[in-house]
Amino acid sequence: MDKIEWSIKVPIFKNPLILKQLGFAIGIPFGVLILALFLFSYLLILLVYGGKYELGFRIDQEGVASFTEGTQKKKNKILNTLTIMMGFFSKQPTVAGAGLLADARQTVFLKWKRIKKVKYDERSRTILLYGGVGESIGVFCNQDNYEEVKAYLKSKV
Repeated sequence: MDKIEWSIKVPIFKNPLILKQLGFAIGIPFGVLILALFLFSYLLILLVYGGKYELGFRIDQEGVASFTEGTQKKKNKILNTLTIMMGFFSKQPTVAGAGLLADARQTVFLKWKRIKKVKYDERSRTILLYGGVGESIGVFCNQDNYEEVKAYLKSKV
């Protein structure tokens, strides 16, 4: 026999060899891109914010409020404005929208009647409050006030 020749239709998503090669062809460049973006974001956050975020909280008869404080608020305003302008001038409405959304979340308020679910994380002293779609607040407590805040929230929710 001098020659063997044939044609075949190989199912792309059922063949393990093709799936593995697709994983390498798409996964490695995508993974490198994500890693590079993560590293860039990490360095930017360290540079601009010093790796910390300044927040204030108010819990009263009306509900729970979270707000950005101090120099953090000023830095956020500058970055959000630059993002909005960059999106506008580059004709990228998604970028401008991201800047607008980020700016709108500098102060978040959740009324008691809107809170549908509460998750307590004792280890990090964090309480997550969930309202309707897109309504949530992470309440970051310190060692001295976590139990007090937790008890108050349990009495209200």
